[in-house]
Amino acid sequence: MCESCKTYKELCNIYSGKGGQLCIVINLKSDNMKKQLNLLVIELVVIVMVITSCGPGKKLLQSEARADKLQKENASALNQLTACNVEVKKLTDEKASLQIKHSALWIIGT
Repeated sequence: MCESCKTYKELCNIYSGKGGQLCIVINLKSDNMKKQLNLLVIELVVIVMVITSCGPGKKLLQSEARADKLQKENASALNQLTACNVEVKKLTDEKASLQIKHSALWIIGT
């Protein structure tokens, strides 16, 4: 409670007979001021929450888009790896076949 409010209440207690109407008006004004101050604080809290809540939504969308991109790149890399493994197997089989033919020709040539 503010100092002036305390002072008003003390004055009202002292002069309750003479200044009763004035004290009622002063008390009502201080109650209204408290209500207005409380409403202002609540409004500020709500505004801050609304403003700050917009940020994570944007970041979330950006990170989801990045995750999707990385998943597509990963799938592409896996397909390339599979194709390379098939090619390696094919070349290994071809090499083995050529080595067998080479050995057969070498035996025949000697």
